[in-house]
This record gives sequence, C-alpha cells and structure tokens, in this order.
Amino acid sequence: MDLDHARKIVGSYAHLHGESSDGLVRRVMNAPGFVNPGKPLSSASSLEQGVVLRPIEALHQLAYATASHYQDDVLEIGIAFGGLLARRWFAWTGAGRAPVSIVDVDVALDGRYVFAGGARRPVRKIGKYRPDYLLIAADPQARGNYRIRTLECKGTKNPSTAIKQLGKAVQQLDGITVDGRILPGLATSIIASNDALSYLAIDPADGEEPAYEVNSATIDEARHFRLREDTGDLPSLALANAAVSASWAMLADFGGNFTALEHWVPDVMRTRLTRRPRDREHFDTPFGRAVGTSVTFSFAGRQVTARNAISEAVDLELGQDTAERVIESQARFAEQLPQPEYQVGLDDSNEFYSATTDGSIFSLSFR
Repeated sequence: MDLDHARKIVGSYAHLHGESSDGLVRRVMNAPGFVNPGKPLSSASSLEQGVVLRPIEALHQLAYATASHYQDDVLEIGIAFGGLLARRWFAWTGAGRAPVSIVDVDVALDGRYVFAGGARRPVRKIGKYRPDYLLIAADPQARGNYRIRTLECKGTKNPSTAIKQLGKAVQQLDGITVDGRILPGLATSIIASNDALSYLAIDPADGEEPAYEVNSATIDEARHFRLREDTGDLPSLALANAAVSASWAMLADFGGNFTALEHWVPDVMRTRLTRRPRDREHFDTPFGRAVGTSVTFSFAGRQVTARNAISEAVDLELGQDTAERVIESQARFAEQLPQPEYQVGLDDSNEFYSATTDGSIFSLSFR
C-alpha cells in the first residue's frame, strides 16, 4: 500500500462489521467449557450491527493503548478497537456527552505484574482473573460523581476461537466486585481475518448503576490504593478515586505532561513507570488548541507526523493540584466536541484529527 492510498483510508469513513445479539449470547453460553457468570448476559446497546468510524479514531485508541507495554499485534488491535467500542457503548448507555476514560488495571492499580522488555510478567502465580480495563465516566447528572464499568478486550485471527474468547472474557468481568456488586461491563473479541476486521460484543446486563464522589480530598485518601491477590470485594469510594486519578495520570503520560503525571499517578503505577520530561509543542486543532509530543518520520519520500496531545485547557488544569478544576475542564471540553464523531480531516485531506471526551487528541499529518 502506498502512502497516498493509506492517507485516503485514514480519512475515510468505514463500517466495522460486528455483532451483539441474543443469538450471539446463546452461542457463547452453549460453547464447550462455558461457565455461567454472576449476571445474565445480553446484547450491547449501540453495537448490535457494527459501527461507522474513521481509521484515525482507531489509530488514536491504538496510540493510547500501546503507550506502555504491549507487543502482540493482534492483542494491540483487540485493545484499540475494544476501547473504541467501549467508549461508544458507555456514551450510548449512560454517559452521554460526559467524559469517558479507560484505565489499564495492570499498569495503574494492580500490584501483581511488572513490565520488562515490552511484556507483562506476573510477579507471582495469578490465582484470580480480572478484567484488564476499567471504564470511568463522569455522571452527567451530578458533576463530581463518577460511574465505573469494566472492559475485557480479546483479539484473534481465527473466527472459530472468538466465541470461546468471549466466554472467558465474561468470566474475567466477574473478577472485580464493588460493595458486594459485580460492576457493569463489556466483553469484546476483535477478529482480524482475511485482511478484514470484525467484532463480537456482549454486555452482562445490569440494572441500577451507582455513581461515586470524587474530589481533591478523596483522591488524596486513595493515593495508596492497589488491587491485591487476596482482595475479594472492593470499597467503592477508594476504587473510584484511585481509578479517576489513574485516568488523569495516563492522559498526562499520553500527552507528555510530566508535571501532571507526577501529581496524579497512583503509588503502584509510579513504581513501574520510568519517564523523563519530553519536548512538547502547542498547535491548533479543530477541537481548539492542544499541547503534546510529536514524532516525524519519512516514508516513501513523504514526511509523516504523529502527535499525542491533550486539550490545552485540560492540560493546564492537569498540571495543578485541584481535582475539581480538572473535572470542570474535561466536562467543558466534552460538551464542545462535535457530534456524533470526534474525528476530522482538513480540506486538503493531509491532516487528520481524533479527540476523546476526556481531552486526549491525536493527529496525523502528511507532507
């Protein structure tokens, strides 16, 4: 594929084929070895028959997901598209236009792993399986309160294994309980087969969904929180505040805001991140001014620049020590994003942008 063709693909809308249906639920439950989860399964609203997206949006999720430690190509694709689907699912089923963030449990909150050479390695035998990600969304009805859900992303090149993967993913969603409740969650399997992508998704049904208060004082109290092997049920307030703080640290890391990373990073995450201040630049985007890091490389005689950035307004508040101001800045950014998609190409189709509701911005330019 030449660069011009790749540029056209990045800027084009595409339909990602997928399924989330009662029939899929029955196939998963009837698969050999399936273990009934703690909640009934259902199709995931908004994901029933595929989604329309631009590849720039998937590249944004891929850049965010691979900023730390993944190597396997299929796993990376599963995480990127799983995160994309999860953001849309959460927005459709409760978050609306409120900020939604994704937190890598292993990196930010779980003391059972170390990372070396780009790989995740257990520090001891893992006896309890958990979901890989937490989804954090501000409550649109009560600013300063957050809802927590779980996400387990799988990826495969073999369509025949996707059903079994979903069954395992559903089991992992049961691995975190809060105040005696299994959290709402989403299980996805991304299938990369025959030069095409598709997905399967299941939503363990849930009724009531509480929201938890987050502020500067409660975040400070949760600074030493970590998931442990012998932990059964988790206290809601501690988990919510640790997760929100971790989401801000991951956002700061994505955009190269070293000061903000140092301030919001949970203790367990601090021990496994080695970061130094990086050069940052300010630039204009269709979503307002942004600041972040960039890398430029040559390909087929052209210059390609990729930028990982944060909304300038959100970045400014991340660098302070007041949680309430970060909450407000993210809410304002999310409210001004265009609907329904948050990815844009300029008229010359040489620059493409993607934004998420929590303030992260990704761009690709071709020169």
